[in-house]
Amino acid sequence: MSTRQRTWQLMACSTFFYPYSKTYGVSSQGHTPVKVLAARVAADRRRVSLELSDLKASRLFEFKMPGVRDAQHQTLVHTTADYTLNKLQP
Repeated sequence: MSTRQRTWQLMACSTFFYPYSKTYGVSSQGHTPVKVLAARVAADRRRVSLELSDLKASRLFEFKMPGVRDAQHQTLVHTTADYTLNKLQP
């Protein structure tokens, strides 16, 4: 199994949203798992581009990577990342 294959298999992704509300503190909704189809590690080995099974605008994406290691086989300092997908290009 190549490093690239191992990288994407160690990642979990989910998506959710916060409905509009005039009050503060509304709970997130619509939690849905998203399959990571592939990962491409950049030549500098500092970035990873992911191919996901389902992209939706105005959603938050949460990436959990507890098993991903750096080049020295150390665990990552932060194993969770979030991204807001505001708009999809046509």
